Amino acid sequence: MDSETKGLKLLQGVNYASAGSGILNSTGLFFVSHLCKETKTRMPYDLQYPHTSWRLYEGLTQLQVLYEFGARKVVVTGLSPLGCCPSQIAKYNLTGECIGFLNDVSKQYNAALMTMLLEKREKLKDFHLVYRNLYDILTEPIASPAMYGFNFSNTACCGVGRLNGKFICTAFFLPCDDPPLHIFFDYYHPTDTMNYLNFRKVYFEGPPYNIPCSAQSLVHVPI
Repeated sequence: MDSETKGLKLLQGVNYASAGSGILNSTGLFFVSHLCKETKTRMPYDLQYPHTSWRLYEGLTQLQVLYEFGARKVVVTGLSPLGCCPSQIAKYNLTGECIGFLNDVSKQYNAALMTMLLEKREKLKDFHLVYRNLYDILTEPIASPAMYGFNFSNTACCGVGRLNGKFICTAFFLPCDDPPLHIFFDYYHPTDTMNYLNFRKVYFEGPPYNIPCSAQSLVHVPI
């Protein structure tokens, strides 16, 4: 986390990007950005293993904690189509197509997440929760890349091996010359172009990409 992020800035919003911030030492290994021990130990045990969907119920208890601390507007992101990442296609599928059973895991998790967010909204009327449908935001350009200006839907811009999906992009690998034409920059992460598309869908559009409303609408909800 940036050394300047302290004091009032913490109250304006902080994103740990936990997939690579070192909540698990193994996930932060390549980025050298581990969370401090105090921050990790204060997190409930189950939230340190977010890849297990059955821990979802325990993880959502943290929404109650946020509410008690005064949070009233929260966007909760669902899982992306995990089976469409270059790393998983390179591992499981020789045809280059998305992996169905992994995408099924994402869809099952997201369905449970939406149900529980709805229940939470019904119990806490002043708690404005928006579900971000990252699954559809990504699957649409993956299914029709040319429509969104992409040439490569399953090949990463930077990496090694088949589809550049065998290992994460590091300083030792040379990125491609045309990242804007790729949906994925490395074996898991989208390119800036895809992230910008993601931002526009999240901020400006309502259902089905954001339920029940866009982030822009959420900003203007009175509390």
